Amino acid sequence: VIFQIAPLAWVAINSLQSEAGWGMDNFSKVFASKFYLQALQRSLEISLVCFSINASIAGLEMPARL
Repeated sequence: VIFQIAPLAWVAINSLQSEAGWGMDNFSKVFASKFYLQALQRSLEISLVCFSINASIAGLEMPARL
């Protein structure tokens, strides 16, 4: 469990640290950058395509209701 949680905690803590101290500065830089927004969009598009292909191969039916 520690090998799964420790890296996630390390990434979360370091994402909140910046040269100015603690805060959301890193996130504001990422969402203000066209380059990073395009990378995020492409990543989500690829994920959706892969999910669609895998779902059709596996014959996965989406639940009609929860």
